[in-house]
Amino acid sequence: MATNHIGPFLLTHLLLDYLITAAHMTGDARIVNVTCSHHDNEQYSGVSELDTNNFQLTKEGTFSSQQAYKNSKLCNVLFTYQLADSLQGTGVIVNSVNPGMVPSTQLDSKASKLTRCFRLFCLHYLLRCAKFTQTKRQAGKQVALLATSDEYKGLSGNYYENGVPERSSIESYDKELRQKVWNISRKLAGLSKDDGFDEISLSSIV
Repeated sequence: MATNHIGPFLLTHLLLDYLITAAHMTGDARIVNVTCSHHDNEQYSGVSELDTNNFQLTKEGTFSSQQAYKNSKLCNVLFTYQLADSLQGTGVIVNSVNPGMVPSTQLDSKASKLTRCFRLFCLHYLLRCAKFTQTKRQAGKQVALLATSDEYKGLSGNYYENGVPERSSIESYDKELRQKVWNISRKLAGLSKDDGFDEISLSSIV
């Protein structure tokens, strides 16, 4: 959770004034949060909905790497939607992207040799022909286009797959959950109530 969500949450906060200033000066500033399809607990077995009372899975018997990963990727989407709403009128757009399955990354570096072999050769080389998997270049291009292409200028608060907006998980549209995750994330990132992150406007830079 710290690496996948709290870190980006804090970094965004630290850069926010600069992004708002850039948007005011150039008319375009963008935030792209990288998530994945595993944020949807209804698509994958063995994971459940995010429990905000056990945000870091510290309760005995609740931790699993799959659940922790799913929760962090869901938080990326929740953060995207909440921040996009907060930044309306500033010129800063916020989107999330699922760049697809990329078996050639080092995500499974600590897995068994058999698992790594299966992912690399079976999933990567065989399924790539059917477009079920992506190369690192293909995945990176999706992120880069959202950050730079005129095609996405002014479009905010969306979840993208293969360059087009798609529906994210049912859980990710829970506005009460979004606010709870926002508040928990602020606390874990050490942000005070007086830092202005919840009340964003151009008035501070005009």
